[in-house]
Amino acid sequence: MFRGMFRGHNRRLWMAVHLTLPARRDKMVEMVETMLKLHKDLPKAKTPHEQESLKRTVEATDKQIDVLVHELYALNEEEVRIVGGGQ
Repeated sequence: MFRGMFRGHNRRLWMAVHLTLPARRDKMVEMVETMLKLHKDLPKAKTPHEQESLKRTVEATDKQIDVLVHELYALNEEEVRIVGGGQ
C-alpha cells in the first residue's frame, strides 16, 4: 500500500513540475487574467444578454482552470468529485 502511495506522490510531483513548463504556465496565467477581466467587466454589462454572455464565459473559463488544476495534481475521477463538491 505504501509503495502505491509513493508512486502516486511521484506522479503528482511530476505533474507539478510539468505545469511549470512555459506553455502550461502561460496557459494558466492567460486563463487567470481572462477570469479577472471578466469579473471586472461583469458589473459593467449594460444588457441582460451581455450579462448572460459574460456569465457563460466565466463558467467556461472556470472549468478550463479546473481541468488544468486537476491535471497538475493528477487527480482521478473520485478525487475530482471530492474537490469539486460533488459537481
